[in-house]
Amino acid sequence: MLVVIKNTFIQFFFLFGVVGLAGLALTLLSRWTNNVFRQFARPELGTYLFGWIGVPVHEFCHAFFCAVFLHKIDKVKWFDPKGAGGSHGAVTHTYHPWNLYHRGGHFFIGLGPILLAPVLLALVAFFLVPDARA
Repeated sequence: MLVVIKNTFIQFFFLFGVVGLAGLALTLLSRWTNNVFRQFARPELGTYLFGWIGVPVHEFCHAFFCAVFLHKIDKVKWFDPKGAGGSHGAVTHTYHPWNLYHRGGHFFIGLGPILLAPVLLALVAFFLVPDARA
């Protein structure tokens, strides 16, 4: 029984722990990068340098899954560098709370950038990078 419990924890760690550690590493790297920009350049330089392309792609991924799960998209804020509370983009949507398909869609809408952004990056590489089709 102890072997089963040990193996379960090991598999659980490799399934979720690695993703969590990667997320932690990206968060720390992001904070360090922001601090470097604040020290050596204007504080909003990082927002303008990376946000003008990253935020619209991020919001597109949320909006895409809103459309897939038939949520009504009320408003999309593609990029607002001076967004209140640090929110540089947003997708405002409504849904029918009793519809299970709509409610289940919240999971995929939330994970939209994680699921769709790598596909979009692969497509960009496929079409724009020489010899990427090989």
